[in-house]
Amino acid sequence: SAAEAAEIRPNLIDLYTVRQGDTWQSIAERAGGLVKPTTLAIMNGHAVADQPRVGERLKIVVSG
Repeated sequence: SAAEAAEIRPNLIDLYTVRQGDTWQSIAERAGGLVKPTTLAIMNGHAVADQPRVGERLKIVVSG
C-alpha cells in the first residue's frame, strides 16, 4: 500500500573507527546486524580472514 511504501527507509552507509578488540563480527553486531561480517570485510577491501586494524576508518551499513 502507499502507506507501507511511505514507511520504507533505505539502509545507509556510515563510517566507523575501529577500536581495540573489534572484530568483523562485533562491528556487524554493533551496527545492527544489517550485513554479515564477511560482507563488511569485503566492502572495506579486506580478505575475509583478515581483521580490521585499530584506528582504521570503515564503511558500515546502518538502518535509514
